[in-house]
Amino acid sequence: MFTRELVMAVDNMEHSLATLFTNAAAKFVWEAATPFTATPDLLLSSHAVTQLKKLMVKVIDEDGRLLENSMTESQAQCQNAVEAALHTIMNPISSQLIALPDLPAWNSRQAASTHLSFSFSPQEYITQIGQYLMTLPQHLEPLLVNHSPALNRALQEANTSCSAGGRVVSESEISAADFLINSVGQNTSKLYTDAILKIPDISTSMITQLTTDIDYICNILEDLGVSTCEPLDKLNTLLKTPADRYWKIAPGNNPRLIAAVRQMRNIPVQS
Repeated sequence: MFTRELVMAVDNMEHSLATLFTNAAAKFVWEAATPFTATPDLLLSSHAVTQLKKLMVKVIDEDGRLLENSMTESQAQCQNAVEAALHTIMNPISSQLIALPDLPAWNSRQAASTHLSFSFSPQEYITQIGQYLMTLPQHLEPLLVNHSPALNRALQEANTSCSAGGRVVSESEISAADFLINSVGQNTSKLYTDAILKIPDISTSMITQLTTDIDYICNILEDLGVSTCEPLDKLNTLLKTPADRYWKIAPGNNPRLIAAVRQMRNIPVQS
């Protein structure tokens, strides 16, 4: 709460100072019309007068900031607070995914020794993640009911820092609950993809089980309104593609995904 209030306070102070400075600068007389005209050089050195002119150009003509360092620092603190909140929300998901590469389902020897049967229904680890994700709208419902300009500003700062090269959502468009759900969904997709890429080589039956799990979580994310399931959906496509068509589908995907899935599936290198 403090960080988002701080950003708004600094921003408001910035606008107030800029207005006062602009009004004061309009009254400056740089060249004396008479010996009694008050000009900045009566009180300032020539170097200080030059710096004052540069500051005027920056603030008035270039719309620069008077409190740039303060705003940068407060925005960084705000970003850290949002990241800490997201890390807390993500913890139940990340704790489930840590053990994913070592599950018996992906270990051929363990599967053979335990006579593991593939029902091709989502496994327990992924249903637990899905059930947790489906509770998020309920937990975040107060953010939909109680509009908080300060919270929206905090999320706007986080959204801006994460949207390099993409469309930046304006403050008025942000729903705090939607922002958090979308962020959790995208982080889940990335963490799940990273965990899958650590799985050793798997059989065709195991791939079917894995893609069943992926389809389940992607459907959950779609129901929650998450804007994208990347890179999980691309990984899912590479896993489902028949081996004899793999090199026709692979181009255009992330080279890391292409290589990792090829090794998992023991697909020969393209000649």
